[in-house]
Amino acid sequence: MILFYQALSTLLPVFLLIFIGWGCGKKNWISTSSLVDMNKLVFFIAIPCLLFNSVATNNATLKGLGSLFLTYYLALSLVYIFVFVVGQHFFKLNIKESAVMAMAATFSNNLMVAFPILQFTEGEAATVRLFALITIHATFLWGITLILIELGNQNSQSRWHKSLKAILLNLIKNPILVALTLAGLWKISTIPIPSFLANFTAFTGKMAAPLTLFILGVRLSTLSLNENKCEPGFIVLMKCIGLPVLVWFLGRHIFKLDDMGVYVTTIMAAASVGVNPYILAQQYHIYERRVASAFLLSVIICVFSYTLWLVGFFAEIL
Repeated sequence: MILFYQALSTLLPVFLLIFIGWGCGKKNWISTSSLVDMNKLVFFIAIPCLLFNSVATNNATLKGLGSLFLTYYLALSLVYIFVFVVGQHFFKLNIKESAVMAMAATFSNNLMVAFPILQFTEGEAATVRLFALITIHATFLWGITLILIELGNQNSQSRWHKSLKAILLNLIKNPILVALTLAGLWKISTIPIPSFLANFTAFTGKMAAPLTLFILGVRLSTLSLNENKCEPGFIVLMKCIGLPVLVWFLGRHIFKLDDMGVYVTTIMAAASVGVNPYILAQQYHIYERRVASAFLLSVIICVFSYTLWLVGFFAEIL
């Protein structure tokens, strides 16, 4: 019961900010042009600063975590491929839509959902592993999805080398991947990040999540979420049930992780859909409504799914 209230207190601010955005949208306090500008602020400034700071200043050691990475990212890859194929062949989506669907079904809201739960239950012993794992989480999923989107944008009759050149040019200009690449290179160089840069990126990055949730709320005020429940339902099923079950199985029975490793990877996988898939969908105008629906539905579901995981599989944590 204590854990349930802890999860609820973590998720309620998310609902509240989305509701405020929805209310502003219904009142027409935010114009469409303002929303576009706010989205650019998030995509080109706030999110890159947040990602750069989290990667460049992360001091978690990666030594001896090979099995942890294999467990989480093998499961992530398998679910991504499965959802992508189902999107194309069952839901009849194009490459770009299938890629965004697959990203939504695998991108966990680690910082806003998994992190508070792990910190509350196990403290630093769990959070160190979480931050080690998420060092490549955004890079991995953003990179794969953006490549597939760029492939979908290319004329099928164009020559391969021209398509590859166009893909690379678009990726080079993407602010998310630029920030992650620069942060990774900085971290590898072992040069300490200047305090002014760390403070600036941390301070600027803090507006990313609130602004994104507010924008989502405004967008939702113009959308009907009841027109198609099948696809968002499938996304949430794979994200909140399918992915964590596969992670738990691989960690427990294939890679033989210790109890803490199984717990951390499973809780990460069981988190709700992250806001990043919605940011991407909104930026590229691909599959926005379904991702928005899946985001909200998964936030509700993960509160109960977390409780079930802890009671059924990790009772010793309670």
